[in-house]
Amino acid sequence: MVILADRGVYLDIRRHPVVCLFAKINIVPSGGCIVVVTGVSKDQPIAVPKWDVALAALMREEYQKTGNALKLDDLRRLSGAYAIRFDDIVVTAFELCLYGEWQYRAANGTVREMTREIFAELTSAGRLKDRDLVDFDGGWSPLQ
Repeated sequence: MVILADRGVYLDIRRHPVVCLFAKINIVPSGGCIVVVTGVSKDQPIAVPKWDVALAALMREEYQKTGNALKLDDLRRLSGAYAIRFDDIVVTAFELCLYGEWQYRAANGTVREMTREIFAELTSAGRLKDRDLVDFDGGWSPLQ
């Protein structure tokens, strides 16, 4: 949990680690931690990423290890190895594309633009399932 001392805001650091960049971390005996951010103006906005930064970091690490675009099988393997819902890691891949951090390249080599419409269509029935992703035979890779 993050405590923004000047603002009375509580955030889960697993979902908002960017907030912790300018913080003092105190480890507590129970094994948890309290992160205190001080000197924050009440009018200052909190930078909240548009995607799950932990999953994005895991994907980037995997990409750097292999040097290859991440395919659905890679995302499925990562989700199993780290007890992450497959749906969550695929959604993160889509969000990274939507915000211009990553790209999706189809198996034939063409870059496929990710749009909110495609994302909404795929997720309209709830969580993503394998049958929703049959047209995604390519892979995701970072642009930078």
